[in-house]
Amino acid sequence: AFRLVKRGSEARYLSYAFDSSEALTTAMGRIAREEVVSESFAFDPFLQNLRMQRASLREDVKSLGNVMKSAGGGLQGLKAGAKLAMAGRSFLKDVPFSLHLSMDGRDGADAESRLKAARAAVGSLGREIENSVPKVMRATPFAEVNSMLGPDGQRWLPVHGIVPLPEAARAYATIEAFFERRRELDERLGIEHGYLMCTVSNHAFMLEPCLYWSDARMRFHETVLDERYLAKLRIHPANPEASEAVATLREELASEFHALGASCFQIGKFYPYSRNRDAGQWALLLALKAFMDPAGLINPGALGLS
Repeated sequence: AFRLVKRGSEARYLSYAFDSSEALTTAMGRIAREEVVSESFAFDPFLQNLRMQRASLREDVKSLGNVMKSAGGGLQGLKAGAKLAMAGRSFLKDVPFSLHLSMDGRDGADAESRLKAARAAVGSLGREIENSVPKVMRATPFAEVNSMLGPDGQRWLPVHGIVPLPEAARAYATIEAFFERRRELDERLGIEHGYLMCTVSNHAFMLEPCLYWSDARMRFHETVLDERYLAKLRIHPANPEASEAVATLREELASEFHALGASCFQIGKFYPYSRNRDAGQWALLLALKAFMDPAGLINPGALGLS
């Protein structure tokens, strides 16, 4: 079960630009250890640009209304809305890496104290930019799942790993080196990637490479995604060569994360659950499975449990 955390009555927001992944991951680690933020997430240049392309005028208006509502309406809401509208999207145009933070306080003084601590943790590593992104994310936490297709109709596939905070920079460099080794193949097949990053409490860093490539939609996309969004997108033909390469890439990424000692948020069929268990743990799991499901009828093969 998830532990419920009471949200404070006052919120503050910060966004930063960083010139390198090293500066970004260092700042995220410093902020996490201060234990003053409720949300901390970051984008690399590719994913950041993709997100800005995806949003529509209709979504912008919806976001504006949500931000005004979350600011309490009235004069405060109008001020928040006007600031968001004036900022637009151009403030992210020349930003290499961006970090977005939300701070919740028991009152205004507590929220301001947390904001100051976060600013101090970043120091000279980054430069402050408009804080529109965390405001919109907070005001619209459960947005439509349209991100499952890119702004040009590309297919999307994420893979993630979670490492200790001190390993954040090494994890990013390792995964980037992996992509560099296969750059020629990816460029030929039109496979692109970007990164979503966030911190987990005060001790861990999540790195999620997101893969994009041109391929036919699945029935799932046609059923679940917003019809108005789908109508604007290009329909790509089936691309079996790229699809096969992405499947291999996904497995190789999982192996790279495993070599880094990374964990993950889920234990579905894809992630190498058995490889992360020692001999004693695995023997116990096999024994439990055999006892509870002697005929092997429950999800056979999942997690490597026959």
